[in-house]
Amino acid sequence: MPTLFCHHTHTLDSNHAEREVRGHTNGIHHGDYVSMVGAAPPNLNLIFTRTEHWQATPARFDRLAERVSDRGGSVDRFDSHVVFTVAGSRGAVINGIETSLETDTSHVTVCGLPIEERPAARACSLDELCDLGREAAWVAPAHPRFPTLGFPDRRLRAFLDRVDSEPFDVALGFTTGYPALLNALARGRHTATPIKAYAREYDVPLLPELDWHAALPRAPSGFGVVNDEAFAALADGQIPTAQLLAARLLKTGRRPAGVTWPDFVQTFPGAVPAPLRSRVGGTVPTADRLQALRDQTIGALFAHPFWKTFCTPSK
Repeated sequence: MPTLFCHHTHTLDSNHAEREVRGHTNGIHHGDYVSMVGAAPPNLNLIFTRTEHWQATPARFDRLAERVSDRGGSVDRFDSHVVFTVAGSRGAVINGIETSLETDTSHVTVCGLPIEERPAARACSLDELCDLGREAAWVAPAHPRFPTLGFPDRRLRAFLDRVDSEPFDVALGFTTGYPALLNALARGRHTATPIKAYAREYDVPLLPELDWHAALPRAPSGFGVVNDEAFAALADGQIPTAQLLAARLLKTGRRPAGVTWPDFVQTFPGAVPAPLRSRVGGTVPTADRLQALRDQTIGALFAHPFWKTFCTPSK
């Protein structure tokens, strides 16, 4: 049974954390694990990393269990993740957060943290980040070379030099969940040292990274694909870090894929200058509008004929 890996995702809890920790009120985080697994084709497993901004409350998993139960599904809860079944498809959610290193602009995902209350972590020192990482399975800089929301060379190298001696695993986010041009920027295609060069130099894996807020790619590209044994390990209570960090990038078609520009600017209207927003479809991101966009893109994604072959069990 094939398994998709959706790394770097945000639910409504990120809106709450952004408001409480940072005083930021854009409310653009609307990922929904139950809706996505419920809409998936039969025989498709999905694994998510839950990477809320700054802190992640255990209550999220209580609410997830209630919603799964309401849909006649089942949930198994472990120390750092949950596994659930809805409408014939299975999902797993690995607990974590998205924090930042030194400033609010160099974001880092910390995945596989125990499901428990913990203080908010924001603009951490390198020592503080490593302390947090020792509680987790792996740590991965997010959209590492994106202009204004990434890592300058000095900071990224300081991180990679330090974590070589730490016990947790390390990957670099390989951004796939923005429009193709912005994915390329996040990967450092415009710099002298793109993210693939850091991966080779420091011998760390590149991890497909959606950064799911509301819209998803409408075509089946940009997701990670892992072996079925990875989901079996999660169902058995283990986090198979090595298999997850070896995720293959799902690609269909020759052209660079990603979220469409109209979907992106509805989710991130602040990324487009105000005079241009009406021309490219940008609007004020209300919760109802963003949740409708999320559901539309999930529906378009799983309506693609690709899944008929991908989800057919091998004989």
